[in-house]
Amino acid sequence: MTSFYAEFTAAAGREDDCARLVADYTQATRAEEGCVVFEPYVERDRPRRYFIYEVYEDDQAFADHVASPHGVQFNEQLGDVIEEDASRLKFLDRPPLND
Repeated sequence: MTSFYAEFTAAAGREDDCARLVADYTQATRAEEGCVVFEPYVERDRPRRYFIYEVYEDDQAFADHVASPHGVQFNEQLGDVIEEDASRLKFLDRPPLND
């Protein structure tokens, strides 16, 4: 599994545009064959701050996601509606568990 979260902040005055972009992207991404989890959140105390938890079957499924038409379009449009230049990705590994 390839797991990570993406973080970004909607630009002031662009909150609605950012929300629509994320909603459309969520629908398209969840339909991908290799997508296991795609869950966007906003911080309760900072509603312009987005956190998207993503899990793909493997690195190839993630690469396919990024290269998909909706992935390319999202990343091109995201820079126009957020404070940062791009989202920040933090890749995750599960710790050893006794289960």
